[in-house]
Amino acid sequence: AFYPQLVDDNGEAIEALPFAVNAIPEGLFESVEHIASIYLPSSLTSIGAYAFKGCTNLIAVEGGGNVTSIGKEAFANSAKLENVKMNNSYEGDGTEVCITLPNSLANLGSDVFAGCTALNGGLFLPLYSENSALVIGASFAGTSITSVVGYGEYSISAGAFKEMTSLTYLELHGVSSIGASAFEKCTGLKEVVLYAMTDMPEAPTIGA
Repeated sequence: AFYPQLVDDNGEAIEALPFAVNAIPEGLFESVEHIASIYLPSSLTSIGAYAFKGCTNLIAVEGGGNVTSIGKEAFANSAKLENVKMNNSYEGDGTEVCITLPNSLANLGSDVFAGCTALNGGLFLPLYSENSALVIGASFAGTSITSVVGYGEYSISAGAFKEMTSLTYLELHGVSSIGASAFEKCTGLKEVVLYAMTDMPEAPTIGA
Protein backbone atom coordinates (compact mmCIF):
# COMPACT_ATOMS: atom_id res chain seq x y z
CA ALA A 1 0.00 0.00 0.00
CA PHE A 2 1.07 3.60 -0.55
CA TYR A 3 0.71 6.17 2.19
CA PRO A 4 1.26 9.93 2.26
CA GLN A 5 4.99 10.64 2.36
CA LEU A 6 5.97 13.12 5.05
CA VAL A 7 9.33 14.89 5.14
CA ASP A 8 10.71 16.80 8.12
CA ASP A 9 12.55 20.11 8.09
CA ASN A 10 15.89 18.29 7.76
CA GLY A 11 14.77 16.56 4.58
CA GLU A 12 14.42 13.20 6.33
CA ALA A 13 11.46 10.97 5.56
CA ILE A 14 8.99 10.39 8.35
CA GLU A 15 7.47 6.93 8.52
CA ALA A 16 3.87 7.03 7.35
CA LEU A 17 1.16 5.95 9.73
CA PRO A 18 -0.93 2.88 8.76
CA PHE A 19 -4.30 4.43 7.97
CA ALA A 20 -6.57 3.86 4.99
CA VAL A 21 -4.88 5.02 1.81
CA ASN A 22 -8.00 6.71 0.42
CA ALA A 23 -8.60 9.09 3.34
CA ILE A 24 -6.74 11.14 5.94
CA PRO A 25 -8.87 11.17 9.10
CA GLU A 26 -9.93 14.34 10.88
CA GLY A 27 -7.16 15.98 12.88
CA LEU A 28 -4.63 13.20 12.25
CA PHE A 29 -1.56 15.44 11.97
CA GLU A 30 -2.94 18.50 13.73
CA SER A 31 -0.20 20.58 15.39
CA VAL A 32 2.59 18.18 14.34
CA GLU A 33 5.40 20.70 14.14
CA HIS A 34 8.20 18.71 12.46
CA ILE A 35 6.46 18.11 9.09
CA ALA A 36 7.97 20.31 6.35
CA SER A 37 6.48 18.80 3.19
CA ILE A 38 3.79 16.32 2.18
CA TYR A 39 3.36 14.19 -0.93
CA LEU A 40 -0.18 12.85 -1.27
CA PRO A 41 -0.77 9.64 -3.29
CA SER A 42 -3.07 9.48 -6.30
CA SER A 43 -5.33 7.02 -4.45
CA LEU A 44 -6.26 9.65 -1.86
CA THR A 45 -9.81 11.03 -2.19
CA SER A 46 -10.49 12.73 1.14
CA ILE A 47 -8.59 15.05 3.49
CA GLY A 48 -10.41 15.36 6.79
CA ALA A 49 -11.11 18.51 8.74
CA TYR A 50 -8.12 19.85 10.73
CA ALA A 51 -5.93 17.12 9.18
CA PHE A 52 -2.83 19.34 8.98
CA LYS A 53 -4.02 22.32 10.99
CA GLY A 54 -1.30 24.11 12.90
CA CYS A 55 1.60 22.31 11.22
CA THR A 56 3.73 25.37 11.80
CA ASN A 57 6.76 24.18 9.81
CA LEU A 58 4.85 22.82 6.81
CA ILE A 59 6.08 24.49 3.60
CA ALA A 60 4.80 22.43 0.65
CA VAL A 61 2.00 20.04 -0.32
CA GLU A 62 2.11 18.07 -3.57
CA GLY A 63 0.06 15.31 -5.22
CA GLY A 64 -3.47 14.28 -4.33
CA GLY A 65 -4.76 14.88 -7.84
CA ASN A 66 -7.86 12.73 -7.23
CA VAL A 67 -8.99 14.33 -3.98
CA THR A 68 -12.73 15.06 -4.01
CA SER A 69 -13.14 16.54 -0.53
CA ILE A 70 -11.04 18.80 1.70
CA GLY A 71 -12.51 19.32 5.16
CA LYS A 72 -12.72 22.58 7.05
CA GLU A 73 -9.50 24.07 8.41
CA ALA A 74 -7.53 21.19 6.89
CA PHE A 75 -4.37 23.30 6.57
CA ALA A 76 -5.37 26.29 8.70
CA ASN A 77 -2.74 28.18 10.68
CA SER A 78 0.15 26.50 8.88
CA ALA A 79 1.88 29.84 8.72
CA LYS A 80 4.92 28.74 6.67
CA LEU A 81 2.92 26.97 3.94
CA GLU A 82 4.04 28.47 0.61
CA ASN A 83 3.02 26.04 -2.12
CA VAL A 84 0.08 23.65 -2.65
CA LYS A 85 0.39 21.76 -5.94
CA MET A 86 -2.54 19.37 -6.36
CA ASN A 87 -3.43 19.86 -10.03
CA ASN A 88 -1.25 18.38 -12.77
CA SER A 89 -3.35 20.16 -15.42
CA TYR A 90 -1.70 23.44 -14.53
CA GLU A 91 0.99 24.06 -17.15
CA GLY A 92 2.52 27.32 -15.96
CA ASP A 93 6.03 27.63 -14.60
CA GLY A 94 4.78 27.61 -11.02
CA THR A 95 6.42 30.89 -10.07
CA GLU A 96 3.21 32.93 -10.01
CA VAL A 97 0.78 30.39 -8.55
CA CYS A 98 0.87 29.24 -4.93
CA ILE A 99 -2.22 26.96 -4.94
CA THR A 100 -3.56 24.60 -7.61
CA LEU A 101 -6.58 22.53 -6.59
CA PRO A 102 -7.46 19.16 -8.21
CA ASN A 103 -10.05 18.92 -10.98
CA SER A 104 -11.79 16.17 -9.02
CA LEU A 105 -12.57 18.49 -6.10
CA ALA A 106 -16.29 18.62 -5.26
CA ASN A 107 -16.24 19.82 -1.64
CA LEU A 108 -14.03 22.56 -0.24
CA GLY A 109 -14.57 23.23 3.44
CA SER A 110 -14.53 26.57 5.22
CA ASP A 111 -11.26 28.15 6.35
CA VAL A 112 -9.18 25.41 4.69
CA PHE A 113 -6.19 27.73 4.33
CA ALA A 114 -7.15 30.35 6.92
CA GLY A 115 -4.11 31.90 8.55
CA CYS A 116 -1.66 30.50 5.99
CA THR A 117 0.01 33.88 5.68
CA ALA A 118 2.91 32.65 3.51
CA LEU A 119 0.58 31.71 0.63
CA ASN A 120 1.52 34.59 -1.63
CA GLY A 121 0.61 34.35 -5.33
CA GLY A 122 -2.14 33.01 -7.52
CA LEU A 123 -4.92 30.50 -6.86
CA PHE A 124 -5.85 28.13 -9.73
CA LEU A 125 -9.27 26.56 -9.20
CA PRO A 126 -10.39 23.15 -10.61
CA LEU A 127 -11.13 22.95 -14.33
CA TYR A 128 -14.73 22.65 -15.51
CA SER A 129 -14.07 19.43 -17.44
CA GLU A 130 -14.18 17.27 -14.30
CA ASN A 131 -16.07 19.32 -11.76
CA SER A 132 -19.59 20.61 -11.30
CA ALA A 133 -20.86 23.51 -9.16
CA LEU A 134 -17.96 23.88 -6.76
CA VAL A 135 -18.96 26.20 -3.92
CA ILE A 136 -16.29 28.80 -3.22
CA GLY A 137 -16.57 29.75 0.42
CA ALA A 138 -14.35 31.62 2.85
CA SER A 139 -11.53 29.09 2.55
CA PHE A 140 -8.64 31.50 2.04
CA ALA A 141 -8.99 34.16 4.75
CA GLY A 142 -5.70 35.43 6.09
CA THR A 143 -3.67 34.39 3.04
CA SER A 144 -1.73 36.71 0.76
CA ILE A 145 -3.29 35.39 -2.45
CA THR A 146 -2.99 38.00 -5.19
CA SER A 147 -5.10 36.48 -7.99
CA VAL A 148 -7.81 33.85 -8.47
CA VAL A 149 -8.48 32.17 -11.83
CA GLY A 150 -10.90 29.32 -12.55
CA TYR A 151 -12.54 27.60 -15.52
CA GLY A 152 -15.39 25.63 -14.03
CA GLU A 153 -18.88 25.98 -12.61
CA TYR A 154 -18.69 27.96 -9.39
CA SER A 155 -21.05 29.29 -6.78
CA ILE A 156 -19.49 32.14 -4.82
CA SER A 157 -20.90 32.10 -1.31
CA ALA A 158 -21.45 35.05 1.03
CA GLY A 159 -18.16 36.54 2.22
CA ALA A 160 -16.14 34.19 0.03
CA PHE A 161 -13.24 36.58 -0.56
CA LYS A 162 -13.96 38.94 2.34
CA GLU A 163 -10.96 40.88 3.70
CA MET A 164 -8.49 39.32 1.23
CA THR A 165 -6.58 42.58 1.04
CA SER A 166 -3.78 41.23 -1.20
CA LEU A 167 -6.23 40.11 -3.91
CA THR A 168 -5.86 42.29 -7.02
CA TYR A 169 -7.32 40.17 -9.86
CA LEU A 170 -10.16 37.64 -10.11
CA GLU A 171 -11.29 35.77 -13.24
CA LEU A 172 -13.93 33.05 -13.11
CA HIS A 173 -15.57 31.34 -16.09
CA GLY A 174 -18.90 29.79 -15.20
CA VAL A 175 -20.38 31.67 -12.23
CA SER A 176 -23.86 30.54 -11.22
CA SER A 177 -24.34 32.77 -8.17
CA ILE A 178 -22.63 35.38 -5.99
CA GLY A 179 -23.46 35.77 -2.30
CA ALA A 180 -23.65 38.93 -0.23
CA SER A 181 -20.41 40.66 0.80
CA ALA A 182 -18.39 38.29 -1.39
CA PHE A 183 -15.71 40.92 -1.99
CA GLU A 184 -16.14 43.04 1.12
CA LYS A 185 -12.98 44.88 2.23
CA CYS A 186 -10.92 43.55 -0.69
CA THR A 187 -9.17 46.88 -0.71
CA GLY A 188 -6.55 45.91 -3.29
CA LEU A 189 -8.95 44.41 -5.85
CA LYS A 190 -8.51 46.17 -9.20
CA GLU A 191 -10.09 43.87 -11.80
CA VAL A 192 -12.92 41.30 -11.70
CA VAL A 193 -13.83 39.22 -14.77
CA LEU A 194 -16.89 36.97 -14.43
CA TYR A 195 -18.45 34.81 -17.16
CA ALA A 196 -21.71 32.87 -17.14
CA MET A 197 -21.83 29.22 -18.13
CA THR A 198 -23.14 30.27 -21.53
CA ASP A 199 -19.99 32.27 -22.19
CA MET A 200 -17.17 29.86 -21.38
CA PRO A 201 -14.16 30.03 -23.71
CA GLU A 202 -11.59 27.27 -23.92
CA ALA A 203 -9.34 27.42 -20.87
CA PRO A 204 -5.95 28.88 -21.78
CA THR A 205 -2.69 28.18 -20.01
CA ILE A 206 -2.21 30.57 -17.09
CA GLY A 207 1.00 32.51 -17.34
CA ALA A 208 1.23 32.07 -21.12
